[in-house]
Amino acid sequence: MQKLKAILISIICIFLVLLSGCRSLPESKKNSVNPFDVMDSRGFIYFSVPKNCDPELYNRILENSGFSNPKQISKNIDKIFFNFSQSKTGDFLEVQGVIQGNIPSSIIEKNLEKNWAREDLIYQNKKYKIFHNNGFELSVPSNKMVLFGRDNSSMLKNYHDCLYGLSEKESDFDYNFTSFLMESDDEIRFTCCDISYIVALFMPELGRIVKSDFIMASVKPDLYNKNFYIMDAKISFSKEYYMKAAKAILHNIVYENGGTIRTEGTDLFVDGFAIKKELIYSLRLL
Repeated sequence: MQKLKAILISIICIFLVLLSGCRSLPESKKNSVNPFDVMDSRGFIYFSVPKNCDPELYNRILENSGFSNPKQISKNIDKIFFNFSQSKTGDFLEVQGVIQGNIPSSIIEKNLEKNWAREDLIYQNKKYKIFHNNGFELSVPSNKMVLFGRDNSSMLKNYHDCLYGLSEKESDFDYNFTSFLMESDDEIRFTCCDISYIVALFMPELGRIVKSDFIMASVKPDLYNKNFYIMDAKISFSKEYYMKAAKAILHNIVYENGGTIRTEGTDLFVDGFAIKKELIYSLRLL
């Protein structure tokens, strides 16, 4: 009898030791993760692109991201958020983004080109897959979210910490900034820290001679011309002098493209500015 007790005690002790050595994942604290809790704040321009706005633009973004059948992927997507930053060497741009929707990882993996390699990231006892090709990285932490681009492993860690409530770090982004981008359902929206970047994209003939503190802009397909977008923008300046200088510089080109300019304090508003879709489609950023 004593021998049986000793055996039972030994078994219980071994079981307790094994149990104490097995760490399980904490229970998920959230049903979804905010894209801006995942992305970093290094970008100089941030985009929100809902599928309802322009399916063709969606297909082009996905095709340039390395998917062999972008139309199949786009059926499962609701919105894409992405930003651009200067590389550390300053000679090229880096993209980082989040795709939201209902996207089974099996569909993503089947649609990646054959030359994508895979590596595993083990973080907090959880394994995540990272796919990479020519320096571009992509991961699928859940059926609701795909992460792509710059510092993918850091994005995965941010995702994990947010999902399981492991981080008390405050967001790097202002609420007005994120809500403006998150609330877009039928128009492309973007925010930028300096209008000179927008000028370089859409008005290159002006060069980098117009500077501002912040821009919030929205872009919709032109209802009367399928080849154009219409852009409305709020451009904020630190001083009225800079606002007036920008208004004088932008006045002619805005009116030549069907837009209007108005001012309010140190803010300049551009309404109804026409942009060719092909200009957006041909940008090497997309």
